[in-house]
Amino acid sequence: MSYIFWNCRELGSDTVVRAFYGLIRKYQPIMIFLAETKMNDNTVDGIRRRMGYPSGFNISLIGKSGGLTLWWDIHLEVVIELFSKNLIDAHVRTVGASTWMRVTGIYGTAHRSEKAEFWQWLQHQLRPTSIHWLCSGDFNEFLWESEKTGGSPVLYNMPQYLADFMYSAKLVDLSFNGLSFTWRGTRNGDLVE
Repeated sequence: MSYIFWNCRELGSDTVVRAFYGLIRKYQPIMIFLAETKMNDNTVDGIRRRMGYPSGFNISLIGKSGGLTLWWDIHLEVVIELFSKNLIDAHVRTVGASTWMRVTGIYGTAHRSEKAEFWQWLQHQLRPTSIHWLCSGDFNEFLWESEKTGGSPVLYNMPQYLADFMYSAKLVDLSFNGLSFTWRGTRNGDLVE
């Protein structure tokens, strides 16, 4: 079984939709979590159906930003347990199976002024569980200095929000497979990845 968790940074662009369709054809995920769709729910639902996913759950964009969506195929039974502008938390099982697992897609706040409150809320809401739990997304935080290049220097006296959350929720880092950096931009004239 494969899953895709992706910050698509606007699902509506033809380039993004083509790239996304290529990922779906290559990996055939049974579940997809997308962050920053930046689209209304009806448009997201139309793309979901075109991509072959009959079921989904959307968190509407706010103004022109945000938007989350969770899609799944016909082989899954999904119960949404918790949702907000930053996450979708669900219990999932294969249709007819007795064993549930937990799947959580997170889009962490990018605003430094909101981080302490967001991560405190997240630790309070997402407690450890006795069932298998896949928790992924764009946390807008990193565990290791090697996960970031450019921009402001890493300050070691800053709170380690992601590490603290993983510890409190009893999660482990599964690492990654693929490109080291999935986002590139400039901050104050410097390249940041």
